[in-house]
Amino acid sequence: MGIEVEIAKAVHGEGAGASKEFRKMVASTILNRADSGRGKEFGESIPEILTKGYYAVSNPNEPYKEASSMKFKSKESENSFKETLQLVSGMMKGTIKRYPGLFYFNNKEITKLKKTPGVFDFKKVQDVGGVDNFRVFDY
Repeated sequence: MGIEVEIAKAVHGEGAGASKEFRKMVASTILNRADSGRGKEFGESIPEILTKGYYAVSNPNEPYKEASSMKFKSKESENSFKETLQLVSGMMKGTIKRYPGLFYFNNKEITKLKKTPGVFDFKKVQDVGGVDNFRVFDY
């Protein structure tokens, strides 16, 4: 399977049941990390980026497992994966514009992380937008 499918599997794992815009945000962070020149931080290849930075890949959840096996428990889940794959493909071809940013956090997670020193330094990044209940950050 191609790299587009690997990215789509990760996005499906991270955002199954979420809005198309959320899935676009996740795919954008993956592709932006690949193009960032920050291989030491994020990984030198897409597979390394996925394993290192996306929970659904490093700790496979049910949606990720479904996408990996291509055995979906519902037509809705299968259609969501197909839509995600088209989205990733379009972003890689440049026909669908990416969101900016290298990180995303839900609003509750941001509050918790800001209270936990040393986990993530929000002073080193800037907020570049949001999707649903998430904020996107970049250097």
